Amino acid sequence: MRDERYRPVVFVDIEGGPLSRAVKGISFGAKIADHLCDGEKEADIAVTDSIGAALRIVKETEQTIIVVVYFDTEQRKQALAFAARVPNRTRAMTGIPREGDAGFVPEFFNLIKTLAKEKSNENPAR
Repeated sequence: MRDERYRPVVFVDIEGGPLSRAVKGISFGAKIADHLCDGEKEADIAVTDSIGAALRIVKETEQTIIVVVYFDTEQRKQALAFAARVPNRTRAMTGIPREGDAGFVPEFFNLIKTLAKEKSNENPAR
């Protein structure tokens, strides 16, 4: 029997090959998209390490969840401030886990899993 669960669509907008490839490589349970929008269909999740890109994604989409990955204290401040401005669509996640932070990988897996479950429940005939 085929697995009919919904697989969230993930778009990665990160400058630099290694980090972009790493995010794509750990997107288990998701489909990787080459474009943010494919006709009328937008990606479920967009991952970026740039506040400028995150702002552009907010403007270009209506429902895409934006994940802003940060690596240092200044990026953290910016990512958290941006996420506070658009709380229903933005998540700030650390690329380097510190004490008390889950870190990007488990948070990202959980987001994919949660979206897959929600979308599968919306379309049980899938």
